[in-house]
Amino acid sequence: MVPFFFWVSCFFGGAPRQASVRGLTAVPHRHEAVRAIKQTSKATEVTRLLERYQVDTYVLSAAMTQYRRLRRPKMAVALFKQHKARFAQNIITYNAAISAHAKLENWEQALELYEEVKKQRGLHPDLITYTALMNVLQKNGQWRQAMEVLGELEARGGGLEPDAYAYDAMIATCRRARRWQKAVDLFDELQARGLTPNVITCNMVLSACAKAGQVDTALRVFGDVVLSPQKKK
Repeated sequence: MVPFFFWVSCFFGGAPRQASVRGLTAVPHRHEAVRAIKQTSKATEVTRLLERYQVDTYVLSAAMTQYRRLRRPKMAVALFKQHKARFAQNIITYNAAISAHAKLENWEQALELYEEVKKQRGLHPDLITYTALMNVLQKNGQWRQAMEVLGELEARGGGLEPDAYAYDAMIATCRRARRWQKAVDLFDELQARGLTPNVITCNMVLSACAKAGQVDTALRVFGDVVLSPQKKK
């Protein structure tokens, strides 16, 4: 039998979004939950909101990302482990976990999660996966493995085109691996696709050329950077 208060609420204010049951507060909508988490400024607030909202893939990923932004990557990793069994088959959640491990410079754990992704049926790494993994590997001296990941990214194809962040990670990897020609090729490719290299990207390419004694190539790259804005005018 429908409680009397339900009909009263419908009459005066429309049907409630979710009736309270035994004093429990109604669970807010997913988009409202994600928005609230993104607006938090403290990790404790994220934790409090997770206790209020029903956790799904999007809420979980938003919380993990916010923990990382608030410089609490360990909390993001702990949250992933807590809910991994429920949301294992989702690249968004895996990316948040890999990025958290990258922030902690846990390259081995990040690589382990990457291998898990590849083994799961119907789950494939995307640009965020490759970028985060290459960054943590090359920063921790694992340039050989970073180059392998770069090769896997290039072999993927299928419309998976690198963005500026991915190019930064790839060029940084080549610089660490002393593959100056590959770094230059990627730099040229970046510009050919209409992307604008930032100062850090340019410096990485120039550094790769300088360390290899490729002065002429370094001067050419420098000239491209200086003259490119003028050509656009």
